[in-house]
Amino acid sequence: MNRMIILLVLFILTACSADGFGKAKHSVMRNAVYEAATGCEQKMVALPSTADPVEFDIALLCIDRILSRGDLRVYEQAVVQELRASALVRAGKNRQAQRIFAQLMKTKGLPSGFYPRVLRAQAAVGNAEAQRVLMANEEWSNSPLKYVAPRYPKAAVDEGIEGCVMVEFTVEETGRTSNVDVVRAEPPHVFDQEAISAAQRIRYEPPTYKGEPVKQFGVAHLFTFHMTEDIKPQDMSRRCI
Repeated sequence: MNRMIILLVLFILTACSADGFGKAKHSVMRNAVYEAATGCEQKMVALPSTADPVEFDIALLCIDRILSRGDLRVYEQAVVQELRASALVRAGKNRQAQRIFAQLMKTKGLPSGFYPRVLRAQAAVGNAEAQRVLMANEEWSNSPLKYVAPRYPKAAVDEGIEGCVMVEFTVEETGRTSNVDVVRAEPPHVFDQEAISAAQRIRYEPPTYKGEPVKQFGVAHLFTFHMTEDIKPQDMSRRCI
């Protein structure tokens, strides 16, 4: 009996890919990171504005213990770094916080929606460049110069699947797009890759503010995939909005 159990365990270990275990491990780790970060944030928010600097240092130490982990991915590091910068702002250490915000804005591969959040945090503590970019974002017209329609996946055509994908990205000073991220998709994972590929090829007029080039963060675009004429794209898009 024991031999059969051992053989069964060995079979399961062989059948499951290492990647699958890696993903499961990462999912557990990610939840633990966010739970710990939330706990640190709650401690920090609970402190009154007149709290002793030592108390703020304890809250920062709580955050630093999370950052000291070697298995954090880029986005997890960025989220916790943003939390650390917020703690520094509450402690009146705006200059240190600004350095973290500036580094986060240079970090590649983060979801596009993360950057406006950091910009607003920068602007709130008096960063003139962040305020300039935010004002440019408000005034910018986001009509693309070159629109690229996504390819309809053959598998979806064969199965008669229709849907939509909402993406978000950054428009660089050159008018090219970067950091394309899927915000919502219906159905999930069917049209995502084609929507990302199309968004990467869209071109915009180079954004400027008072004659100087700027980036545009958090630009959203909705792609719809429909096969029949009797379905209106706006009706289908409601699934993604």
